Formats: sequence, structure tokens, C-alpha cells
Amino acid sequence: MTEIIAGSETKSSLPLSILHTVVAGLVTGLLAAVFAVSDAAFIFSGSLSRFLPVGIAIALASTSILAAITGLVSSIRGVIAVPQEVTIASLATIAAAVALALPFSATEQQKLATIICAIAVASAATGLFLFLLGRFRLGELIRFVPVPVIAGFLAGIGCMILIGSFGVSTGVTPSMDAMHSLLKPHAIAKSLFAMAFAGCVWFTTANSRTLIAVPIIIVLSAVLFHAFGQISGYSIAELSAEAWFPAIPEGELHWPPLDLSDLAQADWGLIAAQSFTIATMMLITAMAVSMNISGIELGADKDADIDREFTASGAASLVAGACGGLAGFQGIAPSLLNIRLGGANRYAGVAVAIVCVTVMLFGADLLMLVPMPVFGGLLLWVALTLIKQWLVDSFRQLTGGEYAVILLMALVLNAVGFVEGLITGLVAGLVLFAIDYSKTDIVKTRLTGETFHSKRTLSEDWRALLREHGSSIVVLRLQGFIFFGTAYQFVERIRKYVQDNTDNPMRFLILDMQRTSGLDSSATASFVKLEQLASASRFKLVLTDVPTQVSETLQGGGIGQSALTPVRQFSDLDHGLSWCEEKLVYRISPALAETSAVSVRDRFVDSLFDENAAQIMLKYMRQLDLKQGDVLIEQDTESQDMYFIESGKLAVYLGKGEAHSIRVNSAEPGSFVGEISFYLGQQRTASVICEKPARVWQFSHDNLEALRKEHPEIASYFHQRMAVMLADRLSATTRLVQHLVD
Repeated sequence: MTEIIAGSETKSSLPLSILHTVVAGLVTGLLAAVFAVSDAAFIFSGSLSRFLPVGIAIALASTSILAAITGLVSSIRGVIAVPQEVTIASLATIAAAVALALPFSATEQQKLATIICAIAVASAATGLFLFLLGRFRLGELIRFVPVPVIAGFLAGIGCMILIGSFGVSTGVTPSMDAMHSLLKPHAIAKSLFAMAFAGCVWFTTANSRTLIAVPIIIVLSAVLFHAFGQISGYSIAELSAEAWFPAIPEGELHWPPLDLSDLAQADWGLIAAQSFTIATMMLITAMAVSMNISGIELGADKDADIDREFTASGAASLVAGACGGLAGFQGIAPSLLNIRLGGANRYAGVAVAIVCVTVMLFGADLLMLVPMPVFGGLLLWVALTLIKQWLVDSFRQLTGGEYAVILLMALVLNAVGFVEGLITGLVAGLVLFAIDYSKTDIVKTRLTGETFHSKRTLSEDWRALLREHGSSIVVLRLQGFIFFGTAYQFVERIRKYVQDNTDNPMRFLILDMQRTSGLDSSATASFVKLEQLASASRFKLVLTDVPTQVSETLQGGGIGQSALTPVRQFSDLDHGLSWCEEKLVYRISPALAETSAVSVRDRFVDSLFDENAAQIMLKYMRQLDLKQGDVLIEQDTESQDMYFIESGKLAVYLGKGEAHSIRVNSAEPGSFVGEISFYLGQQRTASVICEKPARVWQFSHDNLEALRKEHPEIASYFHQRMAVMLADRLSATTRLVQHLVD
């Protein structure tokens, strides 16, 4: 298929391009004319059959308008628009309802005027709706249809065309009731003719890149058929009597169907009563246009401008409706057929329109050239292509659920109806999406307090305690939209985790919601269960960075409203994690949690460094007492000092000036700052400002040099001790990175 289409874009000679357009327009136009007659017979059936000649004229004129306007405006060259099943079915329903509601005393002209005006209003309204969607670039809103639904639609269309191809070939709609007619010799011969023709076209297009091959097969088939008829002794009249050629009912094909004076005879009240059906037709047609465009894109391997396509089909249907005709839009079968025959240009629609107008003017004479099985065979070829692609090939490409949607939609579309198939496919697609999305993990990252700490610079004692007991702090960073399916799966995972970790129970569960896009109100029930689980299992549920919409939804569901609730909420993850660390440290070691000062001397005393050595070390350091707001370190300045914090609290900021600075860390008793510039000799990378009155010890390069000369063994130990503390920080960072990578 792609090879054939690609061939249409090669630099061919102008005469050959014109020949392709003429042949494609003639074949597609005759096929469109046949469908126009069928559409008219479908709408004007039963008690309305007496108006069939007028209906045929309306259908042919509408097809001409739709094909010409859409072909000239469409973003894909070679697209053919015709009245479609969804619009024909809706218009037939409207026509039947209006005819049934008309009073028995109404004259024939009044009945015809009312029916045609109803068809015209519905078509024009649908066209206006499609045009506005495209004009205001709203077509993409209709286009959010799951791939399985589009595939099911195409597969269903393929099956529908497959059945219809035998109806076109034999003149008998395949059904159980019509089985006796389908088994008659002429019907069997027509079916075999169509299958042989489709087989030849399939084989030729699969093994040849030349576009002229298909027209040659069509011409040869027609010539051989007429030759066989002459040899067998069948005349044209006898063949026509057996429906080997399309038959136009006797009678004049009136156009235009009404005069302006006839509009006053229409019952506009009955037409207004069809508003709901007309509105339904508008919405379903919009969805069908989107699906057809997607199908044409895939079948023709072209990208379409969906808004331009809505504008094109809308304008064409609006004009057709204004002329008393039928709405329609881009057809998959005629478009793909036209493109495959080489009519991938803007004038193909005009060629189709000329054929339809010619048929309307001269009737059956032009339809006696090509036997009906040829048209049926062409349809059969298109149908088999769609079925192979979307029912056979897709079996290996899609998941079981997606393929089930395709089968279901194709079955309903053909067994029940076109509209029902569309609705079933959309509902099944939404259900499948909900099921698949519920399997999506909303947890972007899982961390624990062992390796993931708050931004403040912790003392060595705090770090050691968190390394040992930090697993009781679990941090889950959530992502995406949370609805009932994902929320339920998430809560069940938490419940299982609690049950599997009774020896080392979770004490704090932090849910960072910064990356969540929203929360469905139905998901609040799962969060209520999570709150209940937290109460029963004695852990705190900490929510951080909660978006406004999510917060309002949770509050509306009663989350965190109880006086004894285990739920806590913080503005950001760092504050929430810091709160959990403080509570954990206080729970395990109250003395450590309440420590307001950590002696610098004690930080250096161990088995290799006694009290005397520590006292000597302090002599080379200078004590500084800071007030709140004092700047200890200023970013981008030269410095050769580092500072050990004994008491108080300092904050680390990036950027200069209050309006541009960002608080990135905090330093508390037992920690140190300025070590990077101290060892690398670079400018300060951040500013350090006192938040609470603090006592710090300053140690400079000059002091280190003096210590090295006077007490080399203490200087050596200082470097060793700093290496251990810095390595510990690096090790924690490495563990965190490995955890994130895994």
C-alpha cells in the first residue's frame, strides 16, 4: 500500500498524471454514484419509495458537492468525501419519523417538502457544527480516541465493506433470509467474478509498483466480460435484467428537488421536533469524521490537519444541506481506492463530482460500461486490506485487551449498528484505559530515612542514628493523576508492606505530591482507608507539597479532619522529612534530640585522639559568637576558613540578595560548613547566615599550617578525621544515587 502511494508522488509526466486522475476519478466516481443510488434507496424506502427518483438526484448532487469541495480543501491530496453510513442512517431515521408524523391529509408536495427540508436542516446543522469545530481549532478535542477504538472502527468498516461488496456485486444484501437468492447461478457467478477480480488486484498491488496496473485490470475485466457475454450469447438487455449492471429506476431525476415557494409548505414544527436526533447526528458525525481521518492517515501513510479536515467536510455538508442535500465527510473506502488508483491530487474530487453529475444527467447509459462485480471486487480488495491490517496483523502488535476491544467493536458495528458500534468502542476503550492506567505505578521514587535526609547538615550522632533506624521513615514521591484504580492499588501495596515488616515497623510514611497532577474525588475513599491503616498500625501519614486541587479534594473527603488523626501536612518535602527525623531521634534517643550544643572538642576525641590533643587543637581555632542575621560566609567571596558549629542554627542560601536567594540547607550543632572552599581553595559556593544565636569555631589555612609545623601528628589526625566525615557524607550520597538508579 505504502509503496503504491509513494509512487504517486514521484515525478511522472503530466499526461500520465492526468491519465491517473481521469481513471481514478472515473472508477471512484462510478462507485460513488452507485453508493449514492443505494443511499437514496435506503432513505426513501418503504412508504417513501415513491420519492426515490428525487432521492437519487439529491444523493448524486450531494456526492458531487461533497467530493468537489472536500477534495479542493482537504489537507490530504486525493481524499474523497461522500455521504457516510452514520449520516445516512441518521437522515433515514429523521425522514421516517417526519413522514410518520405528517397528517394523513397532507398533500404529496407537502410531504416531500417537509421530508427534504428536514434532511436539509439536519445536514446543514451538522455541516455548521463541523465547520465551527475546524474554524476554532477544536478538532483535536474530538481526536482523543484510543488506538484500539480506531483500529476496531477500521476493522468494523472492513467487515462492513466486505459484506457490502457482495451486495454490490450480486444486487442482494447478504443475510440468512436472502440465502436462496445468493445461491442462484447468476449471484454465484457475480460473487466469483468479484473475488477473482479482488484476487488479481491484491496480487498485482503486492508485487508491482506501477499504478497503471489496476486501471488495466479494470479495463481488461470489462472487455473480457463483454466479450464473454457476446460469445455466450447474452445480450446487454439480458445481462441488465440479471442486474449485472447498475439500474437507475425509471423517472426523471429532478434537481433541484424544491422551489423556494415549496418551503412554505413544509411543516417546520415537525422538523423542530427532531432537534434531539439532529444533535445526536452532529456529535456522532464529529466522532466519525475524526475516526475516518485517522483511518485515512494510517491507510494512506499521510498526516492530516484535523482542523482543516473538519472545516472542509463542514463547509461541504453546509453547502449540500443548503441545496437540500445530504451531509457527508471523508470516506475511507473511496479515498483509499482513489489514492491507490493514482488520484492523489486536489482535482480527484472534482473528477468524481463530474462523474456523478454526468450520471444524474444521462442516467443508466453510463453505468452500462463496467459490470457490478468489478465495483464489488474493488470494495472487496479495500475490505480485505483493512481486515488484514486491523484484524490479522494487529493480533501480534497489540495486547490481549486492546485486541478484544477491536473484536468487540467490529462485532457490534456489524451485528447491531454503526452508532452502537461507535458507542461500544468508546466505552470499551475508556474501560480498557482505566484498567491499564490503574496498573501504572504512581510511585515515582521510593526512599527511606537511612539514605535520604533533610537538607540540614546533621551531626555525626544524628547521621549514625538515622543510618541504623532510618528505615522506619519511608518516603514515596508520587506522580501523575490519582484516581480510584491507582489509589486502590497504592493503598493495598502500603497495607502489604506494613504486614510484611512487623519486625521493623514503619513509623512515618511521607507522600510527596509535588508531581501529582490531580486527584479524583472517588480516590478519597482509598485515602480514608490509608488514614485508618495509619491509625491502626501506629504510623504517621505525612503529606507534602500537596497541590491545591488535591488538598481541597482530600479535605472534602474528610482526610486529616479528626482531632486524633495521624495525618500531618507540610508545605514541602524538606520540612516534612525534617519533622519526621526529629520525632524519630526523640523517640529513640531523647537526650540526643534535646542536645542544644555539641562540643567541638568532643567531636575530635576518640581512641586515637585524647583530651590533651583535643585541647591543643582548640588553641589553633578561634571562637565566634553570632547573633541572628549575622553573615558567616558570603557567596562568591575568597575564603580559606572552615567553621565547626557548637550551638545555635545556621542556614545555607544560594544566590545574592533577599529577592534572589534560595534556602537550600541548614547547619546545626555538631556539623561544619565551608569545607569545600577550605580544601579546594575556591570561592564560596553559598552564603551561610545565622538563624539562631550560635557559637562556631573558625579554623583557617594559616592555623592549619601552624598546627602542621608545631604538632604534625595532630595535623595529620585532623586530615584523617575530616576525611572520615567527608567520606561518610559521600557514602550517604552514593547510597542515595544507587537507590534512585535502581
